[in-house]
Amino acid sequence: MAKEFHPLLLIIFLSFLISSTLFDVSLTMAADDSDEDFSPADAFRALDPNDPLVVTIAKFAVEENNKQKKENIQFATVLKAASQQIGAKTEYGLLIKADENGTSNTYVAVVLDSKNSGRELVGFTKPNLAV
Repeated sequence: MAKEFHPLLLIIFLSFLISSTLFDVSLTMAADDSDEDFSPADAFRALDPNDPLVVTIAKFAVEENNKQKKENIQFATVLKAASQQIGAKTEYGLLIKADENGTSNTYVAVVLDSKNSGRELVGFTKPNLAV
């Protein structure tokens, strides 16, 4: 069962990608300035785009998109990845480089992963990054 893609998720994910470096620095500084453990719950966390699990989830996103939309997009690599825990599920936000009809494109994918209910593609889109 596919859920409708919400543009707000895309905006949140792209905002994360832009600010991930600053966020990591501010978390480090906040932890250094405080005697308390600083670990925000339900915050997106940057992931290694070369991690085998991240690559597997990105390939799932491309394959599932191809099934749902009858497209022929070929996975190339993961450019950026982040995740957040939502209850028993993990939400992955991925910036994927893939080929479509011989043209290299960048896509944003959102995947929910759960041990109980498996993986679900929530959104897959080619963002308009024109400024």
